[in-house]
Parts: sequence; C-alpha cells; structure tokens
Amino acid sequence: MPRVGRSIVPPPVSVSIMQRIRKSGREKVEGITPEDLARVNDILRDIGGPNVVWGSKDILDVWIAESRMEAERRSAHRLVIATWALAGMTFVLVLVTVGLIVATVTHA
Repeated sequence: MPRVGRSIVPPPVSVSIMQRIRKSGREKVEGITPEDLARVNDILRDIGGPNVVWGSKDILDVWIAESRMEAERRSAHRLVIATWALAGMTFVLVLVTVGLIVATVTHA
C-alpha cells in the first residue's frame, strides 16, 4: 500500500464491491466468545508455560488464525460441492447429447 506521510493509504475500492459487501454482512466478524478465549489461553499456556504472560495481541493473533482456517475450510467445502455439481451437470449434458445424436441418426 502506498504511504502518505506516516499513514498508509488503502487502495481504491469500487463502490459496487463495497455495496455488495455491506449488503451481504460479510465484513462483520463475530466477537471472541468466552469459550474461545479460554481455549486460546490454554493453547498459549501450553506453548509458553506458566511463567509466560501473553498479551491481548497474541490472543487475538491465535484467534484470527483459527478464524481464517475455519473460513478456508468452509470455502473449500463450498468449492467441493460446486465441483461435484458441475461434474454432475456435465454428465447430464453428455447423456442429453448422446440422446440427441441417437435421435438424429434413427430419424434421418
């Protein structure tokens, strides 16, 4: 990203993309739950031991990493479903094409 003075200027985003994002509500992330916080604290305690103090940034980093992994799993699952749907529709198209060929040959 380009820098202007001390601040970072984000790249321009088209208005239509931003409108679609706002309408879908996808830019909102659910907050960290107490269960998530306890689980992340346990992970960090296992890593650093009882004498290491982790800051809120470290906790947030682990939680964001988990959130990204979950989003990638959901995305991969949707991709698998779409791929199977495409394969199924291709098979149906092949069957219809063979049927049309057979109908054309028998009536010609």
